[in-house]
Amino acid sequence: MTKKNLGPCSVNNCQIRPNQYRGITEYALRKAKEKGTYNQYIYLEVGKQLCYPHYLVIVEPDRNNGSSADNNKQDHIIGRKPLSFGEKFSLMTRVLYEKQRIEHNTLELTPDHFQTILEDAEPQLVGFFDELYNAFIPER
Repeated sequence: MTKKNLGPCSVNNCQIRPNQYRGITEYALRKAKEKGTYNQYIYLEVGKQLCYPHYLVIVEPDRNNGSSADNNKQDHIIGRKPLSFGEKFSLMTRVLYEKQRIEHNTLELTPDHFQTILEDAEPQLVGFFDELYNAFIPER
């Protein structure tokens, strides 16, 4: 049976009274050393316990760091492939359906206004109207 982490916190003069504690493992100490927080708490050892707030400060100091999330967003943006003609056509159909049926707007079919409606509603359709026009009325 595993040992329950019921406290107390091993940080000197800890006044926090949380309801969660974490055990200090070899892995947790290694992470604290790698992140540079162990130097302030060199008296901590494997088998002792930390209150959850101190555990986050010592072992996981960069847990909510937004920079890694921003890097992941950039990876997804870079990895996005361009939409095919058929996918753009489906997207255009969805935009027009939403404008007419859900928002109850009347569609104005003048080319300039139609293009503006599409591109304002869906940025991925920028330039698609010209592509669509050239598909139906090719240049001679």
